[in-house]
Amino acid sequence: MIFEKIILTIISVKNLLIINLLIFYYKIISHKVLIFYHPKDSFKNISNYYMDKLLKFPNSKKIKVIILDNSKINFYKINYIKQHFMKYINGVDLFINNYVCDTFPKKCQRIYLHHDIYDTPLVNQKKEKELFKRLSKYDHILLPSPKSKKIFNRLIPNYKNKKIKLSIIGYYKLDYLKHKILNIKKKNQTNNIIIAPTDQYAFPKLSLINKIEKIFYQILKQTNYNIIFRPHPSNFSSKNIIRLKKKFIYQERIEFDNSKNYLNTYINSDLMISDLSGTAYTYSFLTNQPTIFFSNYEKYLKKLNYNNLNFFNDRNKIGYIVQNEKDLIRTLLNKKKFKNKHQIIKKILFSTFQVGKAKLLFDNFIYKVL
Repeated sequence: MIFEKIILTIISVKNLLIINLLIFYYKIISHKVLIFYHPKDSFKNISNYYMDKLLKFPNSKKIKVIILDNSKINFYKINYIKQHFMKYINGVDLFINNYVCDTFPKKCQRIYLHHDIYDTPLVNQKKEKELFKRLSKYDHILLPSPKSKKIFNRLIPNYKNKKIKLSIIGYYKLDYLKHKILNIKKKNQTNNIIIAPTDQYAFPKLSLINKIEKIFYQILKQTNYNIIFRPHPSNFSSKNIIRLKKKFIYQERIEFDNSKNYLNTYINSDLMISDLSGTAYTYSFLTNQPTIFFSNYEKYLKKLNYNNLNFFNDRNKIGYIVQNEKDLIRTLLNKKKFKNKHQIIKKILFSTFQVGKAKLLFDNFIYKVL
């Protein structure tokens, strides 16, 4: 372990020198330099496929984009660098990332591109002050829609008196996936349910992961649905998920999905079961199918001061709220009413987001800042 750390540190120092020389060259030939950084493997794997497209600027030959990451898999490439060494990079104009970082290149504008589609709670209340301190290091926060502002107004009180600027630039991930759907053949009869809980470490008491085995057994026993279980990306390798896989490995009607891109899985399903994960809204807006919110925490919402967030207020519009396994099965067995949600989901989608315009809005923002 110590030897590995030494090797990765040496590689980071070597790459740091190369990157600084590269940036120095770009500045000599009058280019603007933008660095995008992936702080974790798990986050890179689920966002790289669309971020690469977003960071291409076809109309400008004067912007050089350097994508760096903290992935041990890529330690042999020059784009590997430990986050600690980011502060030794010079000459950068813009630093962008879509998961919060703590260390940045010197004297550059810092932009956080919010990765969640709604005003989903990001961390539990105990960690909100810590997250605020981390976000306060940024100059700009780019949001998918006006509805996303509520969670940041909560995290960054009186943000107008601070340096942080909130800008609405759309949700490119949704635009990208919506476009990809056109080339995917959907199966006529899938009979699949996706179960996608929130991060068990961010919300240990609220995540449906606490009830997951009971939910599995009840669905298998009382319905004919197949289950596709997709853990939160931060939990793919957690002990709980590994134990769960071992326990149900021989159950033919349960599939564990930790693919980088969930598009095929989402398209070939009838509905999703989630809790307070933002992927619930991404799923419904992408597939036009409802989400069932497993919420055994309803009585705590006011106490947590979450009851004014759009995420919770819109749940009944795009799906259904159930508070226990009995309610869940009753809702699953009433398939006919699912169709009633389709038009409502479409209406919320097009009234909330500038569908198809996120790339243009993002490009315009970058050009303006530069």
